[in-house]
Amino acid sequence: MQSISMLGTAVIFGASLFGASVTVSAQEATASATLKTINGSGIRGAIFFDDSGDGLSFSGVARGMDPSKTYVSLVYDEGSKPGGTKACLPSDGSLTFEQMVLGFWTVDQNGVGVMPEGTKTGAAYASLDQIGTTSIRLDTGQRPNETPPQRFVLQACGKVK
Repeated sequence: MQSISMLGTAVIFGASLFGASVTVSAQEATASATLKTINGSGIRGAIFFDDSGDGLSFSGVARGMDPSKTYVSLVYDEGSKPGGTKACLPSDGSLTFEQMVLGFWTVDQNGVGVMPEGTKTGAAYASLDQIGTTSIRLDTGQRPNETPPQRFVLQACGKVK
């Protein structure tokens, strides 16, 4: 079983980037999500997860991002859908916002993004069996009272498996 730190430091674009796998043992579970373009964004990527039972580690890679923009990733409950009009939306409100937010992406001048390895523990922890999908969203910086009131626009979505 590969560790999340190996995936975070040695991710290569190719077949492994866009494949998904799950390994489950008595104490640990790993999963990945292939994120596909939504809303014609051109962004594609993969996020890798490692659930130790009391912490969820993650890292990601993507391409097709605009280096002048800010992107964030979130996870959604197990009933969430990876496509259609309700792609990467909570289905039942079972996850708190703190559990949903993974982190921000760093994007190079070629549009290749990296979400550095992180770990969620305590109140921010959600186990892999609680998560259905994950996203990459564009942070428009808009405030709720601005028009349109959508700050985080969906760019890519994928099923966590």
